[in-house]
Amino acid sequence: MAIALRPEKSSQAGVPRWVYGLVVLGALIEIIRWVGRSPDRIALETDVLIGIVARVLCCASILFAVYSVARRQSLRFSLTLGVSAIVLGWCFQEIGRIDSIAHWYTLSDGQELRSLLSRVISLAGYIFTFIGLFYVFQELYLARQAEEARSDELAREVQERREILQEVSTRERMLAQAERLARIGSWEWNRARQTFTVSEEMAHLLGLDPTENEIPLASIQERMEEGEFERIRGLIAHAQRSSPFIEWVSNLLHSSGSERAMRCNACVMFDGESETPARLVGTAQDITDLRRAEQSLRANEKFLADIFESIQDGISILDRDLHIVRVNSAMERWYAHAMPLEGKSCFQVYHGRDIPCEGCPSIRTLATGEACQQTLARWTPEGEVREWHDLFTFPMRDSETGEILGVIEYVREVTDRVRAEEARRTLETQLQHTQKLESLGVLAGGIAHDFNNLLQGVLGGVSLALLEAPADSPLRGNLETISQAARRAADLVSQMLTYSGKGHFSKKSVALGPVVREMLSLIESCISKKTRLEFQCQDNLSTIEADVTQLRQIVMNLVTNASEALVDGEGVVSIVVEGRPCDSVLLRECVVGEGLAEGNYVCLRVSDTGCGMDQETLQKAFDPFYTTKFAGRGLGLAVVMGIVRTHGGGLLVETEPGRGSTFTVLFPCASLPPSDIVEETEYAPIERASGTVLLVDDEPVVLEIGKRALERIGYRVYCANDGEAGLELFERHADEIDAVVLDMSMPQMDGRQ
Repeated sequence: MAIALRPEKSSQAGVPRWVYGLVVLGALIEIIRWVGRSPDRIALETDVLIGIVARVLCCASILFAVYSVARRQSLRFSLTLGVSAIVLGWCFQEIGRIDSIAHWYTLSDGQELRSLLSRVISLAGYIFTFIGLFYVFQELYLARQAEEARSDELAREVQERREILQEVSTRERMLAQAERLARIGSWEWNRARQTFTVSEEMAHLLGLDPTENEIPLASIQERMEEGEFERIRGLIAHAQRSSPFIEWVSNLLHSSGSERAMRCNACVMFDGESETPARLVGTAQDITDLRRAEQSLRANEKFLADIFESIQDGISILDRDLHIVRVNSAMERWYAHAMPLEGKSCFQVYHGRDIPCEGCPSIRTLATGEACQQTLARWTPEGEVREWHDLFTFPMRDSETGEILGVIEYVREVTDRVRAEEARRTLETQLQHTQKLESLGVLAGGIAHDFNNLLQGVLGGVSLALLEAPADSPLRGNLETISQAARRAADLVSQMLTYSGKGHFSKKSVALGPVVREMLSLIESCISKKTRLEFQCQDNLSTIEADVTQLRQIVMNLVTNASEALVDGEGVVSIVVEGRPCDSVLLRECVVGEGLAEGNYVCLRVSDTGCGMDQETLQKAFDPFYTTKFAGRGLGLAVVMGIVRTHGGGLLVETEPGRGSTFTVLFPCASLPPSDIVEETEYAPIERASGTVLLVDDEPVVLEIGKRALERIGYRVYCANDGEAGLELFERHADEIDAVVLDMSMPQMDGRQ
């Protein structure tokens, strides 16, 4: 709002111009009188009258000027002197004039009108009048200059006031703009008048007419919620001079019908020295949008917090110094013993260390700004792995500057996965080992089969040669040496066939304990005298389905192997036969016996106090012909593995360098009672025989030796080199063939077909 200013008329204005006019008029009359003076009596009287009028006008003007100057300031000495001189001069002039008139009336015609005395008196009067006028006009001139100076000062004051008012107007305009921008209105409540004086923005916030800045209190009360005004009165009543400021939030009804939230700040103004509130001056800010934004923000924060807390994996937020800033409920649950976690170092809480961990992924993330991953173990106080966790670290950046503020650690428990991976790796290792052993078994079986056919020819030929050679022939010694070597080779072939699972077994229900006890009495004579055997057998054990000869082979090989593992043969070999339930966890650890079912097993456990084996040695322990002992041995464990596999059992190995080894053989329990163990029967040689035999074999040497041996004892022999030829001969001579001797493994058509 623009404000126009104009100078006000001062009650102490300068001398009016008409005063100067009167002075000039008096002076002119005096001059006319002086010029036109005449000794004539009538003229003299007229001159006196005109002089009196002129002096009256001059005196009136001078007195008014003196009065005007005296109103502004006290009379100065020069002004007083000037006025006094004028009055004194005029007095002298009048005295001289009166003297002249008196003298005129007494003179005769032709005499001088004025006397010398009257002339002197008049001259003195003129001198005093001139001096007085000089001082008076000097003072009037100075007063005029002072008046002009005061006018200039007043103009400056008016300009300053105009600038102040303009600045106030600018500030009021800026305040109004600030109120509109901040949506803050100002108001004042007059308690005595019960009215509200509001600013333009306050009226706008309430939807009122901006031109009406004073509204009744009742109109404001109608816009408040019930009881709200009484609550505000209570706040006002508790206000004191020492703390007159109060604050509250109210919901006010807008003229449009919508409800607006107002944050009010006010100062209680007291009436004089009393403690009675007289006025309330304050501001009101529309926080409706702010409250909605806060509600939306709180809802978003709650939503994010719900997500943060609902994640079952652990989340930990760290600052750049690796101090924990915030964690979710999963981390609090995992590390409840260290609560509260906030403010502590992650390496102290999570890993029990005083310094950061070596290779810490969080430190790498802070250094590189890239995500990192690591699998970590949580240990029990006893030093055992309790859980496995996958730790993922991500940089937490400022969304505007991109600066790395900290690290987000995402922790997922992967114990089941790690153990499954370990089991998978174990199974893969076992599978690879099994496949290797199967390949070796196939190779060994094939070699053993072919080599066995050759040995049959050698043994058959040697046997025939021994039968035909005279008793005193020097060749018999050589033939017997060849026979012994061939039989040892045949025994090796038998072991190879056993390892490959292609040997011939005769399974029956057997009690394992007596078989082991019987073998130990034989083994004691074969091992070092420094080795002490300890045997324990559980009573009332279940039977097993097994070949007794193969069981003896297992006991022999395991006990002999344990004895040879002792340093200098000195130590203890413990043999235990017992029953035990086996679960899937235990069965998965078997080096032999994939897919065994949970249940009860009869166990043969052989332990030694020897040197033990490392993992590299254990990986090769069951390979054929692998040995860490003296040359010429090493097929024992391979044979044991082949027998166990053939019997559908399992084999566990526990070993540690310097602490010995334990081999445990698991046999499934059988439901039948033990069968009698029948010893091998010795057959008497046949002198002569008769009949026809069909001999079928794909090996020409075996076929030839067999034919000669059978014919030597009196049989007539039909020979066939494959299955189809044998079948054709059998059909042709079925009536005369008494027996058939055939190879069960032949190309095209084997013996079973």
